[in-house]
Amino acid sequence: MRMWGQIISLIAMMAIILSFQCKSNKRLIEVIGTGALLFAVSYFLLGQPAAAMFNIISAICSIVCLKDNLKNKFVFGIIAALYAVATWFTYDGWWSLMLMAAQLAASYSLMFKSGTFIRNMRFFFVSPVWLINNTVMCFTVGGIICEIITMISVIVSFIRYRKTGFEE
Repeated sequence: MRMWGQIISLIAMMAIILSFQCKSNKRLIEVIGTGALLFAVSYFLLGQPAAAMFNIISAICSIVCLKDNLKNKFVFGIIAALYAVATWFTYDGWWSLMLMAAQLAASYSLMFKSGTFIRNMRFFFVSPVWLINNTVMCFTVGGIICEIITMISVIVSFIRYRKTGFEE
């Protein structure tokens, strides 16, 4: 199962990396959601229940974010509550709280901000936290490569589209 977890993490990695080259926010969110579902399967196979649950919730958040009428504080509160419940049931020390914080930040950026904010949040907080997780807490080749290339991809997208070239 470990080998399949690594293989699926590589496929998920490709989806996430490609997502940041999408100019359309809708396409960005769709591809991020797909990558999150694939990473959920990968983490489940690698014995990381918290990471698996967080990625399932992230995929749900992506679906919600495709509907503008669902992007509100109440729905974000429900998403945040889902992360809290997942953390409660899969708690494995203080690192679980860091992963929850990273996922809350990622979900907030998807629900309320522009493509620029999504990319900044991913580059400065979400990807570094997951990079540490994928290196130290649960060694996953696809996860490590994904976060490194995601940060590079975000930089490339800023160069490519400039600060104002993203769809709002």
